[in-house]
Amino acid sequence: MPPETVLLPLLNVVGSAGPGFANGDVEIIDRMPFPRALLRRMGVSPEKAQFITHSGDSMLPTLADGGVCLIDTARIHPAGDGIYALMVGDELLVKRLAFGAKGLTLISDNADKYPTELLTGDELGRVKIMGKVFWTGGGV
Repeated sequence: MPPETVLLPLLNVVGSAGPGFANGDVEIIDRMPFPRALLRRMGVSPEKAQFITHSGDSMLPTLADGGVCLIDTARIHPAGDGIYALMVGDELLVKRLAFGAKGLTLISDNADKYPTELLTGDELGRVKIMGKVFWTGGGV
């Protein structure tokens, strides 16, 4: 492997770009190459970057059904809006998040089919942010 490339873990979990998936134990099932310079440019440590698969159509056209995305697991206390992998209860979701005074808004890019969802109060206690999505790839 060239020194300008790093092998990042691909986890066996699926983040839902739709209604949500319950995943079992998290394991590394493979390692995939990624340019070290691109990680540096994005401010992501290779030790904190992980590939996950995403499934569903709620994030179309940004995230293609069955594609992979890289999450920065260091970004679990978001400073701004963006696309995140998050647990809501026992379901792993990949959604655009907006943080506001009223709570946390889960936004689907395919808004015609999936309305936004506002989480407030006790619902926020069920949310655990796993990391921020900073790269995505998949089929055409």
